[in-house]
Amino acid sequence: EDDAVYVDFLATAVNGNLLGRSMSTNNTQVLSSYEFVDGASDVIRLKTLFHSVQYGVTTGVEVKAQASGPKVDISYSIRHFIAIHDPDTYTIIQALAIINVVFMFLDNVVLLRHLFFERRALGRKASFFTDRWFLCFLDFALMISVLILIALQLPSKRNSFQDQRTLVDSLLNLEWSSQSVGLDETKAACVGKLQEFETMLSDAEMVDRFALWVLLALLCRILMSTGAHPRIALLTSTIRKGFEDFCHFLLIFIPCFAAFAAVAAWRYGGSRSDLQNVGEALASQFDALLGPPGNFDSASNNSEFLAYSSMFFAFMFFLMLNFVLAIIVDSYEKVREAIEVCQVEQSIVEDIYVMLSYRARRFIRWSSRQSAWPPLGDIVVHLSSLEPKPPKVSYAHLMRPTTRGGRLFKTPAAAKSWIDFYDAMPFLWPESAEKEEKVVDYEEIHHRVGQAMEATTTGIRGFEQRLNLRLNNFEAA
Repeated sequence: EDDAVYVDFLATAVNGNLLGRSMSTNNTQVLSSYEFVDGASDVIRLKTLFHSVQYGVTTGVEVKAQASGPKVDISYSIRHFIAIHDPDTYTIIQALAIINVVFMFLDNVVLLRHLFFERRALGRKASFFTDRWFLCFLDFALMISVLILIALQLPSKRNSFQDQRTLVDSLLNLEWSSQSVGLDETKAACVGKLQEFETMLSDAEMVDRFALWVLLALLCRILMSTGAHPRIALLTSTIRKGFEDFCHFLLIFIPCFAAFAAVAAWRYGGSRSDLQNVGEALASQFDALLGPPGNFDSASNNSEFLAYSSMFFAFMFFLMLNFVLAIIVDSYEKVREAIEVCQVEQSIVEDIYVMLSYRARRFIRWSSRQSAWPPLGDIVVHLSSLEPKPPKVSYAHLMRPTTRGGRLFKTPAAAKSWIDFYDAMPFLWPESAEKEEKVVDYEEIHHRVGQAMEATTTGIRGFEQRLNLRLNNFEAA
């Protein structure tokens, strides 16, 4: 039966002269250890346990022998249980992680408020299927996942050192040579402790697998956060630009790749272990693409396999992979051109300085009880809702009532100070229009010059008359 398991110890089989096994309820067969032949078991597991006192690591090593048909498959596994020696420091680190989650939650609440405000202001123009909505819900899912991970890890990790020490001490204190405790009872106690260790390992591995997926998701979220500024958004923008072309490429790549794997498994599955089935063939071809020629270099003596491998590398390596590189390079060039065309983009250092300056001035106006500036997102939504779209933003546009009936800026002075803040930045100034060639009107020029000369002559004559009059008066006197 599947649940019929026989448990014994390696020390008994090696050091003892006799080995006994219960064949049935009332029948026990005793044989010499070198004459013992087991013909009833098809799976044998040898388990050992190691403990490092210096590092606090308990390692379980299992060697598995499974008889499947005419051959025996041997496999092994090494599993480690690492205890936390300083639970207080670990608790502080987890508390910092919880504080970080709280700040993320507050930031997402502000973003969610702005998204709903935009939805009410713009109506159907503000779609739910945008990057910001997706990132907002993704952040909430990540925050919940992190809190669940902390709830799973914190109790077990805090008590891991004590649990590990209790387990090891109980194994070391087993009374194998005691006259009062039977061997069967000692064996049962030892097997129970080993099963307890297996449970501890399984629980720790389950939490570690969940932690791995959470960390990978957080890593992806960090990479997505680089899209906040055009200068560091090269990765995300390149992926976004080339995503459609890459999906079209997969429609060609996947069928061709699978077809080569099916042919290899059909023709060479019986002679090569790396191509024994379609799954193995797919894995071998993938390894060959990453590090050519992979395992395919040993086929030079087989002309058929040489033809298969040559065609595989010609289509999949020289053509398909270069298509991927072409898509990436083309998308990157488009991103670089978009950055060069953008007129309001500065370096990331300058933009961070402007952002901090804006928040500092907004806080100063609020703390000095002046009319504070509204959030930037609300201003963008308000200007986007204006109909018709103004070519330039003035004080009058900022002072218009919003869709909710109120005003963003309480006073015209606040709106003027907001415009003056951005008006002081040269990169926002409009570029000077090119001077247009004008037709020279010489008659107009002559007319204006004549007027200027006539005015000048009249002025000179008047000055001479006044001067002569004063001279005559002087002589008469």
